[in-house]
Amino acid sequence: MRLIFELLFDLALLLGGAAVGWRVGSVGVSRLLAVGVFGFAWLVGGATSGHSPYPWTNLPVLLFALGGGSALGRALSPYAWGMSAVLALLSLADLTLAILPSPTPPSSVEPAGPFLYGNLVLFLSGGGRFVLGALDLLVATALGAYTWQRSLPFLTAVGTISLGLALAFLVAAVHPTHGLPLLAFFYGGWLIAGRWIRRNS
Repeated sequence: MRLIFELLFDLALLLGGAAVGWRVGSVGVSRLLAVGVFGFAWLVGGATSGHSPYPWTNLPVLLFALGGGSALGRALSPYAWGMSAVLALLSLADLTLAILPSPTPPSSVEPAGPFLYGNLVLFLSGGGRFVLGALDLLVATALGAYTWQRSLPFLTAVGTISLGLALAFLVAAVHPTHGLPLLAFFYGGWLIAGRWIRRNS
């Protein structure tokens, strides 16, 4: 049951990010980039200062992911291969990080500043927590902005995120593990959704 709630939590945030990227299509790239850079600077400053006032740590994560992701999607839009290339590179990096020892503290350990400033975190009353990486939300937002700019159906972003997340949680259900490379599953979802839409458009 917890896995289902975590799936719904991640899906709501990721689709919300894609919707933001889709809706801010008329906003200038420089403004979106400024929001993302401001959020990133806040993340770095907060993580290095050791001051972690949860839940306010989620605010710079949102600014970085939504602003930076929207700017990234818009910047990639002139290139038909742009999103595929970025997803492939980020998937490779995510897979590499998944192989390395995870710095994520167990649920029973008080999270450190860098962890809180690198993820959207929702603490639960029972002592557990739901976590979504800032980079995962940034990519979901970029997908929304990219599909809007290239006049693709929003279903492309929704399908990519939903398929990728479903595949990731299916693997987690069959083989429970910590820190799945979600971006690699996004890449698979992007390839499947894009192929389906091209065949039915």
